[in-house]
Amino acid sequence: MTTTAADPQENPSVPWRKLVAAIAAVSVAGVAFGHSLPLFSILLELYGASDSAIGLNAGAAALAAILATPFFPPLIIRIGHKPFILCCLLTLPLTYGGLYLAGDNIPLWYPLRFLFGAAAAGLFVASEIWINSVAPPPLRGRIIGIYGTCLALGFAIGPLLIDAFGYEGFIPFAVGMLIFTSAAIPILLSPAPPAAHHDAAKSFFDLLPKAPVTFGAATIFAGIETAVLVFLPVFALEKGWAGEVGARAVSAYAFGIVAFQYLIGRLSDTVGYNRTLLTCSIASTIGAVFFWMVSGSILASYGVLFLYGGAIAGIYTVGLTLIGDRFGAHDLAAANTGFVFTYGLGAVIIPILGGFVRDIAGPAGFNVYLIVILSLYAGLVIMRRRERLP
Repeated sequence: MTTTAADPQENPSVPWRKLVAAIAAVSVAGVAFGHSLPLFSILLELYGASDSAIGLNAGAAALAAILATPFFPPLIIRIGHKPFILCCLLTLPLTYGGLYLAGDNIPLWYPLRFLFGAAAAGLFVASEIWINSVAPPPLRGRIIGIYGTCLALGFAIGPLLIDAFGYEGFIPFAVGMLIFTSAAIPILLSPAPPAAHHDAAKSFFDLLPKAPVTFGAATIFAGIETAVLVFLPVFALEKGWAGEVGARAVSAYAFGIVAFQYLIGRLSDTVGYNRTLLTCSIASTIGAVFFWMVSGSILASYGVLFLYGGAIAGIYTVGLTLIGDRFGAHDLAAANTGFVFTYGLGAVIIPILGGFVRDIAGPAGFNVYLIVILSLYAGLVIMRRRERLP
């Protein structure tokens, strides 16, 4: 276990074939995830769902991550990384098609989004264990930054598909199903890393209180990002803008993640993880304030969302790097699983409460809500900055 950022001057061998396969699979799937969030929100809004119902529906997917993640490490060990990831990539297009068939029957969306969320969580758990287990420690920040960049590029491209294919009829759902299916190709073509020893799949609950900032990074990123992405398309419709404007706003946010994640990963390798995490948390809080100030202008909102997205995703990038750096091989599977579990907590709690805040206090109250959450996390980072397991 290391306690400081690794020396970037070291030049270890990098198993690129294994890394590229896992990163490529998640990144391709990221295109479909980026497509699904605005598509589902726009359709639910058109079907007459309230803000709280939209938030609850997104929360159903995240709830699946909370309930299912404890079972993933034993399953990965039992059946192997590749079969597990392929099962997830088979489930995702099937549920996508099910949501199309559900149409405006909103109650059916909840179990389908739950299944969708479980498969998505499984994909991320297995892929991030895969990446962290083979990434050389001196380059871990940069490799996680590359992973974050590629994943974000997928998320950024996804909403643009709504411009190309619209949000009505079967075609947008067929596009998402095809993308998820194609994500299996790089996994099929690559050898998987060896499975962790069964002891590494012990409960991750013992690890959570040891590193609240590290695991909290997943909670904050998931909650803020899900809340922003779920309600950005709704915000655009409320402003009287076209549905495509909301999808472009999601892309602006995601392109900010693309632009900054490698730089943030490199920075964490050189100046230290804690300093980088604090910078990202403060910048995210400032971004939330500025979005509130410029939200009357489409172009200004795009610009702020670009910076805002980069800073918020930086919290996740540094947190995931800390998982690989601060937890040894024996605890890596449990720590990565805990990271996805706390991601699910954030993605459930923050958007759902955000939906209720929006119903009560409107968009301005929702923005204040996000600012408060980010400020509290920045304070926690400051309090824990000298800890070995922040």
